[in-house]
Amino acid sequence: MTRRMMAAVSLAVIGGCGPALPGSELLGSWTADIRPSLTASESSQYASFTLRATFDANNTYALEARATSTATATNGPGCTVVLVSTGGTWSVSSMNGVNTITTAGTITGTTERTGCRNATENFARRPATDVETIRLTSGNYSVTGGSLVYTATGGSRSLTFTRG
Repeated sequence: MTRRMMAAVSLAVIGGCGPALPGSELLGSWTADIRPSLTASESSQYASFTLRATFDANNTYALEARATSTATATNGPGCTVVLVSTGGTWSVSSMNGVNTITTAGTITGTTERTGCRNATENFARRPATDVETIRLTSGNYSVTGGSLVYTATGGSRSLTFTRG
């Protein structure tokens, strides 16, 4: 009996070395600098602006956008705004060499603002309004080495994410 169990475990481990599951290359966390995708006037308002996407094996994803405005920004000078969204689901397909990610789910989020030059603009983490909630829309993607290039369906600009 023990030998049969050992054989079954060995086969299961060896079986795990086969072809990767669709979308498995997306698993983990990816971070993109958003500023290059903004217009020049928008980009000049931010000292930093990143988007972190995390995809898990349960086909759910989470997003965190973190933006720090410059000290001379028109709105919220010096503020760091963090938006976090969870509850999204994802699946992938591939046709003619084009990988597509499809997203769905009921997204919920939180937002907070800290470090503002005008302290009255700060606020602690609270539920995000629908307008503040960030979502990943369906689109095309490719993964090469440690880079993920994502283009939203109907979009003309791509975001390049790096692992981590």
